[in-house]
Amino acid sequence: MPKCDVHNIELSEGTISITYGLHRSSELHKRAQKALFPNANSFISCGCIQYSTSPIETSGVYCARCRDAEEEWNRRPNHLAGINVEEKEDVLAALDNASTELTQQIARAAEALFPFALEVAKAQQRLNLLAHKHGVIDDDYFSKRVDVLLDETTRKCEGSLGRTFWAIKRAHHDQVFGPGWAEGSER
Repeated sequence: MPKCDVHNIELSEGTISITYGLHRSSELHKRAQKALFPNANSFISCGCIQYSTSPIETSGVYCARCRDAEEEWNRRPNHLAGINVEEKEDVLAALDNASTELTQQIARAAEALFPFALEVAKAQQRLNLLAHKHGVIDDDYFSKRVDVLLDETTRKCEGSLGRTFWAIKRAHHDQVFGPGWAEGSER
């Protein structure tokens, strides 16, 4: 019998429900399924049309721990679904708080950058008017120039944030696990 790649236990033989109808999974669910419960095989989707003679279950293989992880993930999506560790709820609460704080910080940073973007747009508008005044007539001149300038500014900010993120991550991990953990892992 094959083993589950995630839980390293033999797959069990048993009943798998057959469902009918249009089933769409979110990208988040698809990624979670691939990483956390790839062998749950809780159901098989068989299309939209169900007849009175259509089967409602079949036999197949599944991983019981994958099914547990899927059930937990469906109740509360998290990256620790199916992992039994002490104080998991505390870790999840800390992650939720960190995510909320990061979202607020990003919002504050975006809010702080908005006046700069507005000033850039005003400067580009002045350049556009000056170009028109001197006979450079290009209907798309303004938008091209603003897009190029804002794209370059955004790229520089993202690069700076990326370097900062990796530096913070490296410093934290070095404190916890020792130096040299991230060699070759930076973008």
